[in-house]
Amino acid sequence: MQIKDNAYTHRDRLENASQFNRVFDQATKASSDFFTLLFRENTVGQPRLGVIVAKSRAKRAVDRNTVKRIIRESFRLTKTSLPAYDFIVILKRPIRAIKKAKFKKSLKLQMETLWEQY
Repeated sequence: MQIKDNAYTHRDRLENASQFNRVFDQATKASSDFFTLLFRENTVGQPRLGVIVAKSRAKRAVDRNTVKRIIRESFRLTKTSLPAYDFIVILKRPIRAIKKAKFKKSLKLQMETLWEQY
């Protein structure tokens, strides 16, 4: 299936526990300083993304949402070059309030590095 645009649609998401568990059961793993990337081939014909940002890793909702937004944006920009895999990105280190653009840029670079590793 050819991906025609860079939109992040409902079809690009892992939606329920069974889809997440399928990846967790037999995942291949890559990691960076802040993130762990789990991935497994799927039968859907396009890459899909699941994101896990625990409250224990980012206390404030605004910070959790910022991290999720960065991950989704990174996926959206690279999905045309990704194979038909299900990806789960997990924030693995606690972060404090995300205020500085420098830190946001660092998270974006981490995500780009992860996509290259898969």
